[in-house]
Amino acid sequence: MNCNSKTNAVDIERIVKSSQAGIREAFDELVVLYQRRAMQVAVRILGDADEAAEAVQNGFVKVYLNIDKLK
Repeated sequence: MNCNSKTNAVDIERIVKSSQAGIREAFDELVVLYQRRAMQVAVRILGDADEAAEAVQNGFVKVYLNIDKLK
């Protein structure tokens, strides 16, 4: 699943709930959906692709560790 007009709020909610239930593949879907956009924003803010990649990775790790708190 790619982040496009076919991905709607219901799909995102389903994926998040599956992630919260411990389904690793669902979290992988979230990464696929948001990784490109997160990198674009991080590169724009940080101005360095390597720093951006590290920041995005750290962000996804933090989300993974705290997915149960997401509402």
